[in-house]
Amino acid sequence: MTLIILTDDALLGHRIELGLAEHCPIANVIGRCYSVEAGMEAIGTLKPDVVLLDTGMPGAKKQNMLTMLTTAGFRVVAITTSKGLFRKLFRQGVPVVMTEPLDMALLAELIAWPGKSQDPSNTN
Repeated sequence: MTLIILTDDALLGHRIELGLAEHCPIANVIGRCYSVEAGMEAIGTLKPDVVLLDTGMPGAKKQNMLTMLTTAGFRVVAITTSKGLFRKLFRQGVPVVMTEPLDMALLAELIAWPGKSQDPSNTN
């Protein structure tokens, strides 16, 4: 499965890429982008299976980006430092993980999960 990491935090992007190598070996990171513009260009060109979207990127209209990516058929997993945004995205069915502290195992599970908005911990 191919993945693009879209974050303005180079250290976080590096941590995630290293963590995915350990926790989600099926994830092949094909790009790490540090601006919305570079990310959107890479997504359009590389067509990843999953987009890991940092909702705290400056200049990003989070809901517009999320809607555009999901409408275009991309699976999106969001990461955020905002508890309010976490709750909002979670209620909308968007797979989302808090980055402080970053739960790499949960992030890997959400990335590997085949459904757009299913909860991988729900076995019913």
